[in-house]
Amino acid sequence: MMARERVSTLWLILCSLSENIDALGNLSSKLVNETDYVINEFASIVGKISTSLLKGLISISRSLYVTLFVVGAVLYFTRLNRRLGRDLMLGSVSIAILMEAILPFIV
Repeated sequence: MMARERVSTLWLILCSLSENIDALGNLSSKLVNETDYVINEFASIVGKISTSLLKGLISISRSLYVTLFVVGAVLYFTRLNRRLGRDLMLGSVSIAILMEAILPFIV
């Protein structure tokens, strides 16, 4: 009689442990799903921020290289300082190539 009580008690303990293990498995799968969701949302936000920063950087650089080119052209063609004018125009062309052609493909 004592052996049967011990077996039934052991059986009840094992059943409750099994239920706890199932609950723990469900909890861990929920935790993994939530962690994946948070990581995906963070990656999405970082992507949006980097895209908007790149657009802003390109917009600022456009006004910069146009201004440099105009100032360089004025200096070059009025012969006030031909060498500086040439350097400013070459610099503005290199900035334009970097910002419009190379940088968008890198990022």
